[in-house]
Amino acid sequence: MPAPRPPPKFERGVPLPEGVSLKLPDHLRGRLASPFGPVYPAEELPLHVRDATAVAAVGDVTAREATQRLGRVRFIVVDYKTLRGPVEDGAAVRAWGDEVKKVKSPAQVLTASLWNAVLDAARSSKRTRIEVDGEEDLAVLPAIIHLAPGATVLYGMPDRGVTSVKVGEESVRIAREFLGEFEVIWK
Repeated sequence: MPAPRPPPKFERGVPLPEGVSLKLPDHLRGRLASPFGPVYPAEELPLHVRDATAVAAVGDVTAREATQRLGRVRFIVVDYKTLRGPVEDGAAVRAWGDEVKKVKSPAQVLTASLWNAVLDAARSSKRTRIEVDGEEDLAVLPAIIHLAPGATVLYGMPDRGVTSVKVGEESVRIAREFLGEFEVIWK
């Protein structure tokens, strides 16, 4: 019988071992419907990120709004779907970025490949588009953990607006605690 594996570390700059997946447990699904930060209309994006040291956008509509309204976005994470349907006007997002990373991450699962792509994008000086075959929603958590304090992570709240999370001690603590409740699957 193999020795039990230690749980993964959810530390800034630390990759997840390949083959590890983190599955969102049923009891946390409702919590994702609650924003981790203020919600506002996309038109207000420039006001809410003006002091950010870096900006990342998760979700197709949010990525489109951020790349059109902001001059500086470090990386975006997209799956070319919104509300489980195709995204309209996605051409600009499909062409955005200096580098493209393609990963797989099923719905309600955060794979090591998605975690590590976010880590690489957070470290890179290139504008990076991460394309997810599956679902990109959970990329918010590694974005909060891997970006330096002072950065802002943007993501959408369907039919409500955009949420911004300022990366700092408190937001990283919350992201780590949230991830600590996920089921760890080793392959």
